[in-house]
Amino acid sequence: MKFSIFGLYHQQEIFETNTKYSVNMQDVNDFEFIPIDNSAGQYKSIASAYNNRGFEAKGDYLIFMHQDVQLYTHNWLMILSKIVDKYKFGIAGCAGMSGRGDKLGFIKDRQSLWGKPFALPHSAQTLDEALLIIPKKQFIELGGFAESLGWHSY
Repeated sequence: MKFSIFGLYHQQEIFETNTKYSVNMQDVNDFEFIPIDNSAGQYKSIASAYNNRGFEAKGDYLIFMHQDVQLYTHNWLMILSKIVDKYKFGIAGCAGMSGRGDKLGFIKDRQSLWGKPFALPHSAQTLDEALLIIPKKQFIELGGFAESLGWHSY
């Protein structure tokens, strides 16, 4: 299996109309979808929620998404599949910053667009954790995400 997609949410309606809907609309079916319900607030950080479920995933690549993230095209996973087959990386995302402070990637945050679309991956110093992609092998070698960095792992 190529991808395990985790959708962390605390508001079910937002999750269902964004993340869940856009994942279910994908053209490929070579993935597992793992919703993580945090409506009761049982997780103390995003890292603890992802670590709780990440090690049992079956995919070669783990995709971690917030409840309000949408995959804007029906072939997003197909495009991602080609990218991960071509490029080696430790962790990737849809938006980040270079060491010089340049915006990298493209993301719509609430009503504003951040960055600009791009065709090829770029090296980044930091990534926005609204959507992260990490090879499962790397996730295991790191022991998951650091749980001591606060809710958003900043």
